[in-house]
Amino acid sequence: MARLISNNTSYQNKYADSGTNQVTALRKQGNLQQAHQLAMTLYNADRNDEWVQRALAWVLHDIVKAELKNNPSNANNWFNQLVNMRLNDQYINEGIERLRVQMSPTNHAVENANRLSKAHQHQQALNEFRAISSQYGNLPVSQAEKYGWAIYRCLKAEAEQMPVLAVKRMLVEYNNLNVEKPSMLHSQILAFVMYYSRSNQGIDIYKYFLSWNPAYLSPEDVRPSEYQGKVTAALLERLGKELVNSPSVIDFNDLDKRIKIPHNISLIDSYCESIFWLAMNANKENRLHDLWNILDRYVNNYSGYGAGKWHSEILVVAERTMIETQTWRFPSFLQRWGVQNFQREDWVRGVYNDKPTKSLVEKALSKLIDSIKDNQNQNPDEVRWMQPLFEKAATHYNKDVWALRNYARVLIKVGEPDKAITLYKDVLLSLNDQAYAWHELAKLLQASEPKIAISMLCMAISKQPAEDFLGDIRLNLATLLINQQSLREAKRELETYESHRKFKEWKISQEFNKLMAGLSEVTALDYDRNYYRKNTELAESYIYKDIAWQDFLVFQAWTSTKNDKSDEMIAVSNLQDIEIVTKSRRFKALRNTKINDVIKCKVYYDKAKERHTAVLVEKSDTTYKDIIGNAMEAIAVIDGVNQNRELFHYHHSEAINGNILFANSKIEPKVGKCIAIKYFMHYNTKFKKKMAKVLDATDTDKTNNAIVKSVYGEVRLKYKKDGRTLSYDQAQGTDVDITNPNFAFLEDYHIPSRVIKEAGITHDQDVKILVLLKEGKWNTIEIEKV
Repeated sequence: MARLISNNTSYQNKYADSGTNQVTALRKQGNLQQAHQLAMTLYNADRNDEWVQRALAWVLHDIVKAELKNNPSNANNWFNQLVNMRLNDQYINEGIERLRVQMSPTNHAVENANRLSKAHQHQQALNEFRAISSQYGNLPVSQAEKYGWAIYRCLKAEAEQMPVLAVKRMLVEYNNLNVEKPSMLHSQILAFVMYYSRSNQGIDIYKYFLSWNPAYLSPEDVRPSEYQGKVTAALLERLGKELVNSPSVIDFNDLDKRIKIPHNISLIDSYCESIFWLAMNANKENRLHDLWNILDRYVNNYSGYGAGKWHSEILVVAERTMIETQTWRFPSFLQRWGVQNFQREDWVRGVYNDKPTKSLVEKALSKLIDSIKDNQNQNPDEVRWMQPLFEKAATHYNKDVWALRNYARVLIKVGEPDKAITLYKDVLLSLNDQAYAWHELAKLLQASEPKIAISMLCMAISKQPAEDFLGDIRLNLATLLINQQSLREAKRELETYESHRKFKEWKISQEFNKLMAGLSEVTALDYDRNYYRKNTELAESYIYKDIAWQDFLVFQAWTSTKNDKSDEMIAVSNLQDIEIVTKSRRFKALRNTKINDVIKCKVYYDKAKERHTAVLVEKSDTTYKDIIGNAMEAIAVIDGVNQNRELFHYHHSEAINGNILFANSKIEPKVGKCIAIKYFMHYNTKFKKKMAKVLDATDTDKTNNAIVKSVYGEVRLKYKKDGRTLSYDQAQGTDVDITNPNFAFLEDYHIPSRVIKEAGITHDQDVKILVLLKEGKWNTIEIEKV
């Protein structure tokens, strides 16, 4: 019995499947009556079969569509049958909703109005839509969407000729429609308003976007699009740029919260980019009033959003345009822009025409320093906000003495002279040849250390041969000399100042007149250039007292000719890690020095030039013998002797090797012999690398097993013939000269023909070879018969 039921059920399923396929075929052929009859037969046989239900539903759907065209009054009955089936099928239910709209009493009128809109009869179309809406109230979503498209087409075609108020009314009309959101229509309306608001200030794009509701952005609105190879930025990104046309202050944090769809677009960055171009164009068109308004409004309202590429680019515009008579604007602008907003890239220097250029930070700092110099009466509080930036710059550009000097000048301005003095000591290590640097520190010390300040001003005058640059320095020195009751010296400074100013026909300062008035009865000393050099000791001691003296050996001397000028040069080394090259005339103690003399120096490392520099030099009591006792030592091997040139070659490593003349040592040279050397490393300009310079070489009992060793065994001679390599045994009986091997081996050690011939080896035999490690390979340097 169970088997009979199973077979019957199987038959029914096959019959139903075959029947639904036939229903579908009849429906697509337009035989709706036959299709309906067959579908009802199947449906009455099994109302729970989903495929039968779907087949019947689509037949009813197509019957309703047909009746709407041919006999609308009958359509409702068929439609009710379809709805009453209550099928849970997405596509059938969507079809039902489309039919419901078509059966609406407004459908015919809506379609007619829609055709008018597409035919560009915009006002007539809108009048009909408005009449329909007035009579029937809110339209269904699909009909309201057609109404919305009619509004969009009208705005796009006629908005430029319409009053702004009319445009705003139409936008309100659109907002009141029951349209789907998000949708293409909703996005297109926003795009229109973005474009329209550029030239019509009556519409605030920011406020409109809020009423449009940022939550209704679609996935397409936050992605770029491409058409015929042209990529268009996402609608949201373009909106960010258009927000510059809004008179409102934009709350970008609020906008980010309102936008619900995921995206990677920064509205504030897009906005900043537009501000940048607005400012650039205003400058290009010389609309300076507009430029200052654009920049001020931006920094007043948007600097709080932090660092960014375009935030920095806006500062670039300000730095380039706030020049000459407008320079005063920059400090206030930068303060509002926010020194904490500098990006890593803003600290990086550039290159233009193969020359280094300042970073954005350095350009900003330069303008700030100029503002400090130009405003002598500036309140410290007006400068204090700059201090962290200058401090960071001094650390970041730690090789740049100017960054350190500028930081010291800011510290002076904010009332921290002690810190400034400490920095100026380092500044003067790099700028010890610059008169202005000594003068700046002298002014810092003149109240607390007047004698040291006088010495520094003397140093400044001794460093500066051009009198044109010494006016303020001489007045400052005269003031301090008067305070010290050195009146004749003071008057000498004033008369020197006056004489040069009159010669140049330059204005005499009021300060000079005031100082000179008090010295009317004083007779000035004669001018003495040596006076200033003699009075620099206090200054030198103050600056260099914390630097220890070091002994240096003079190891090289030569004459350098450049631009038809000759200079005597010397090179010195502490025999460890410092080498200095300088002109011998720079320091008195260097004059008449010769090779192997010992001097003592105070030196510092110049980070900018990446080299050590001597600041003070004196003769030393240390002897040559004593100083080479501190040199580095190594055990090297003699690997070559040249009797004709009377020298031998030693080897320790790739960096430590070279020639030693017989006359410079008491060593009896022999290949393979170990010797003790004292040396230091120096930079060889010819070979452009560091090389060893030997100070002393002596015999030693020590060996250096790391680089030299003896190997015993049978040497195997090798000969070349006709592209083949023959052994000693193979070469016998041939025309090969067995007394002239091309090379040989002992184990894996290669022996060149020169070494074999020098030892007189003519056949395979037991030998001892000496091998030396060079460039990572063992090389045979000597062979002996055993």
